[in-house]
Amino acid sequence: MSELLKLKIEKEKVKQIYHVRRDWQILNKKSKFPESEDLKLFFINTFLNFDLLSNIILDNKNQEEAELFFVEKIIKKMFSIADEYILNILDKKEKIINNEFGINIHLEEIGRKFWYASMQTKIPTEIEKLNYNDILVIFDNNNLIYVYENIDKEYKNLFLDLMKNILTLYSYIYLSDPRCYLIPNPETEVLFDSHKHEEILSPGIKRFGRIKDGQPVQIVIPGLYFENDINSNPVNKALVRRYK
Repeated sequence: MSELLKLKIEKEKVKQIYHVRRDWQILNKKSKFPESEDLKLFFINTFLNFDLLSNIILDNKNQEEAELFFVEKIIKKMFSIADEYILNILDKKEKIINNEFGINIHLEEIGRKFWYASMQTKIPTEIEKLNYNDILVIFDNNNLIYVYENIDKEYKNLFLDLMKNILTLYSYIYLSDPRCYLIPNPETEVLFDSHKHEEILSPGIKRFGRIKDGQPVQIVIPGLYFENDINSNPVNKALVRRYK
């Protein structure tokens, strides 16, 4: 390759990066992405109907067996589906940016800024456009359709909305800068800490009393953290159930 051709290619790369940077500065897309308080509010709103949905699914079942089924076969599955779904989308987008612009988002500061500025609105918008049929396809591909089919018709949309909100939540988590984390995973057994956990699903408060610090519990919904450190304080507490 001649020196003249090399110089031309380098100039073209600089031109591309400059336009990427300029577009990022002008569009200021990051301002549309949820700040920490908005993210916290979205997390809370996602699980507003959680008790209602869980009671519908647990109805007419042995309480302990039903809770185990709900946590291990449904909630854990939904979080795993959302995690994999968003990571697959991001992987495809990253490859497109690398191939079309020659930008490595992990090595170049401009590339990283472009990545967050463009994807922070793009991915959540794509999730928002998913309709109920799209969610049903996701369920069908991941062996969750049988749960949907066994829910009363009037409550089916709650189940679909929960899946869609968890997908959106993961898009926020992976595109947050600095990064957010959902930890520990559903089904994880931990010792109850009132600073990090909040009781849910656990029956018989009158009989057993409220869960005390140090008692074994099982994670139902992970806590929301702004650091990848289970010892730090969560932005939102994990929801847990009494684990016998």
